[in-house]
Amino acid sequence: MQIAFAASLLLLPVLYTLLISGYGRLFAGTPSGVARIARPLLAATVGLHFVSMLLRGLQLGACPLASRWEFVSLVALSIAVTYLLIEIRIGDQRTGIFVITLAFLLQFAASVFMPRGDSAAAAARLGAMPSVFLVALIVGYSAVAVSCIYGILYLFLYGAIKRGRFGLFFRKAPPLATLASQNHHAAVAAFMALGAALAAGAIAMWGSEAGVPEAVAREFAEASAVWLAFGAVLGAWRWFDLGAKRLAVSSVAGAGLAAALHLATILNEAFHG
Repeated sequence: MQIAFAASLLLLPVLYTLLISGYGRLFAGTPSGVARIARPLLAATVGLHFVSMLLRGLQLGACPLASRWEFVSLVALSIAVTYLLIEIRIGDQRTGIFVITLAFLLQFAASVFMPRGDSAAAAARLGAMPSVFLVALIVGYSAVAVSCIYGILYLFLYGAIKRGRFGLFFRKAPPLATLASQNHHAAVAAFMALGAALAAGAIAMWGSEAGVPEAVAREFAEASAVWLAFGAVLGAWRWFDLGAKRLAVSSVAGAGLAAALHLATILNEAFHG
């Protein structure tokens, strides 16, 4: 099992590199070579990535969250899955290069630094529901990141059109309507995944006599703020005609809120131990 897990860590960055090459060609408008099988290759990569995390969980005897690098790898997997679902739903592959590059960078770092041996003692500190909460939280924040990417791409293209600067990105990027739809789907995915995480977190906190770790309670509070922000934005978009541009700005702001909350936590721990 350990050999299979180590092999998957070596293979995943290679597959993500091939995907970057393929999606780069799709963005450039020259769909040759690996670009022709980009979606099946992405599905296969996601499948291998899931198996890799499953092997790690079996190796640890617990949810694969024993170190920050398991966390990073799960984020990379969640980003790839979110993008794959959006690509299947929308059908446009030209933005894949931007999202898959982020997944590659995260997985490359995880493959380099993730410990190959057992650290079950660290992983076993969390119970079942806190683990479900944290995994759903990872999926939610990954969707937030994907929504932010699409928001930035939308605003970049919108600004280029307003300024009349029709450069390379304008010629190769999808139309604004497609970017807006991709941004909306990612924002909905973030809202739903964070909602599922909060439900699991509530069960963990209120159903455990021994209580939950302080980190889980803190993450629950932070996720609640981000979930409410995305819920308000999506509600305004649905019922008050918020508009694609404002949705893009809100997606970037939501990602900024999540980053700011985590930065505040890191700084608080640094100054107060």
